[in-house]
Amino acid sequence: PISRADLAASFKAVGSSIGVSGEAADDMGEFYGSDVPLQAPIPLHENTQHLLQRYEARREKAQALGFYLGRARNAVLSASLGNRRACTEDDMCLWGCSKGSIYSAAQDVEALGKRDGFTYRRGCFVQAVEREGDEIVVRYEGGVVRAKTVVLAAGTIGSTKLALQSLGHRDQPIKLVSNPAFAMALCLPGRIGRAVASKGFSLGQLGFRVEAGPDDPDYAHGVVFSGGSLLTSEIARHLPLSRPAAIGFLRRVMPSLVFLNCFLPGDYSHHAVTLGSSGELQIQGAYASDFKDRVETLRHKLTKGFRHLGAYALPGGARISEPGSDIHYAGTFPMGGGSGLATDAQGQVVGLPGLHIADGAIFPQLAGKNPTFTIMANADRIGRNLAARS
Repeated sequence: PISRADLAASFKAVGSSIGVSGEAADDMGEFYGSDVPLQAPIPLHENTQHLLQRYEARREKAQALGFYLGRARNAVLSASLGNRRACTEDDMCLWGCSKGSIYSAAQDVEALGKRDGFTYRRGCFVQAVEREGDEIVVRYEGGVVRAKTVVLAAGTIGSTKLALQSLGHRDQPIKLVSNPAFAMALCLPGRIGRAVASKGFSLGQLGFRVEAGPDDPDYAHGVVFSGGSLLTSEIARHLPLSRPAAIGFLRRVMPSLVFLNCFLPGDYSHHAVTLGSSGELQIQGAYASDFKDRVETLRHKLTKGFRHLGAYALPGGARISEPGSDIHYAGTFPMGGGSGLATDAQGQVVGLPGLHIADGAIFPQLAGKNPTFTIMANADRIGRNLAARS
């Protein structure tokens, strides 16, 4: 029930607040959109810089395969913002950022704590959210909160459980959507045996889009990471070698590796979630019957596309996510559903006036790209509308 125009102001507000680095003018710029104010991109690793330069020199061949490459976008600062400092490329992104360069919701909680009327109750596990008269009652371990309006933003799984409990909807499976994914490792042969870079940025370096076919509107999206910041021991356990041999092998080849993940649209997920009569939440995962065939098609296109850029897929094909190990959950209380388990355009649960949901649970579907920023913008839109109405 909403359009991109309805989210435009919130995209800009959230982007300005958290800080997003990236490039607007490359071949992924239109795909990622122009709604977000961008800081300059973080410098690329030598491997990913090589891939991007080769792509720009061979753009027509790559695009003929339905393959597009450009800078990834990250909620990471390349210029200081407030109390947060710009990224210094210390290659510790996966282990925590001491500079605050990487956005974290904890930063918002700290800022909100300075406002009048805001209370953060740490460690309170919510057990139930119920409608009583003209109030919503939130019950948690050790206390109760009553309000005219309550917004659930506990993540799709948590919000779904609480909303199903509130409605008394038990022992009936409902649809759950996710982004099935797969991962690949690529090698740049000329980089084998090189020294590991002393500086770098560990998060997404490049973003890509790969089209299913010339007459097929379906697409997948993914991100390329450098291999230098990943734990050798973690990758070694996936190799068909003894542990000492695998680690010795990786020490030489890690400087030449890049890794990518690739997300497919939510239509390929066929999951169901059920709130049991005793209160447990059960999830049954499944993928569409043609999911593996589509992965194979995309893997072949990516292998060929990156080969044009001088990167070769390692043997073993794609490592496909299993149901339950993928991410980006959505779709249990879709906006605009009309009746049944649904919400209106403000995330208000049908049949429970005053109870709103503001996370992925209210997205009717998932495109083949990361939804987190859109979830944040939609939550901002709902919050602003509720505040204006109160």
